Amino acid sequence: MASTALVLRSAVFTLVVAAACGDGNTTASQLRGAVRGLGEAPELYSKPPCGDSAGWGQELYQDAMGSMCAPACPTIGVYPTPCPIPEGANTNLFTPQCTHIAASKDPLCLITCEGGCPREMVCSDSGFCVFPMKSCLSDHLVGTWQVNDAFGLKGITVQLTILPPTDGCDGVTAKMSYLNVKLEYSIIITPSTGGQLHIKYLNEKASPVYYHEGYYFPTQDLLMEDLNFKLGKPSPDTSGVLLYKKIA
Repeated sequence: MASTALVLRSAVFTLVVAAACGDGNTTASQLRGAVRGLGEAPELYSKPPCGDSAGWGQELYQDAMGSMCAPACPTIGVYPTPCPIPEGANTNLFTPQCTHIAASKDPLCLITCEGGCPREMVCSDSGFCVFPMKSCLSDHLVGTWQVNDAFGLKGITVQLTILPPTDGCDGVTAKMSYLNVKLEYSIIITPSTGGQLHIKYLNEKASPVYYHEGYYFPTQDLLMEDLNFKLGKPSPDTSGVLLYKKIA
């Protein structure tokens, strides 16, 4: 088994070096095939939220005109390899390029504007294709969410309505209600691991001001609010975890 693995690594290494040296016998499709052999490369260039897909990690790239989720530049050891290209992509339009970005610890595979951008994307002033600014982290959250039999009490329903952003991707607010209680939250969203979103439910109308924390789980399409903590500390007057399901 060890010798077989060595042969496979050697084959990939030969393809990479041959391409770097301009060996006309090594085609781009062969090289992409070698890289995919280390982990399949599906539609990695997508709208937020970002996560991991078949072993390829994504990171958020954003500028003044938009954003996108892009894979980190792949390597074999210390040797850089071409950025992954999804099957069936028009390579005349789809030209990802390994680029160093100040906000990212690793260089990212970004799609250049050469020859135009793929559908739904626009060319930003940076020279890379992005999804227009309307693609926000809140896109998956806007709508009405509900918890039935909340707090372990049959018949108690908690409803949370998250409103669209009012200032680009900022200014996301929500209205929460159950029984005769009505609350208003400012929603603060940041990317987390595995495509999850970290949420702060900030109540600025309370005295004192407080926030609960939670997460959006994209795979299950669930929204969580942890009432056990306020301002990152154990809460003296609320408890329980709300798992919201989207109803509209």
